[in-house]
Amino acid sequence: MNASDDIRKKFERAAGRAASQADAELRGQLDVLLKATKTDLESLKPKVTDRATYEKLIAVVGEATQSNMDLAEVVSRVKALGGGALGLVKEVAGRLRPV
Repeated sequence: MNASDDIRKKFERAAGRAASQADAELRGQLDVLLKATKTDLESLKPKVTDRATYEKLIAVVGEATQSNMDLAEVVSRVKALGGGALGLVKEVAGRLRPV
């Protein structure tokens, strides 16, 4: 085994530990979401007045999720949609902040 194999194995172990830690930290949040009622989830939805902007925003978020887009690119695309989309994102983010 050479030095690069040792480094690769260390990174793999570190990645495994990080994944396990993230799973453990998020498990509680997932349980809360799974137990949430429809009314609970409905309260998270923003009050949409501009349906077209909302649909474009949802498309940007969906594409970002599928292509694992970095945050800077997502922010840039949301800003390109205009102030209405940015306001909607801020509203949703405010509703999702932990209490």
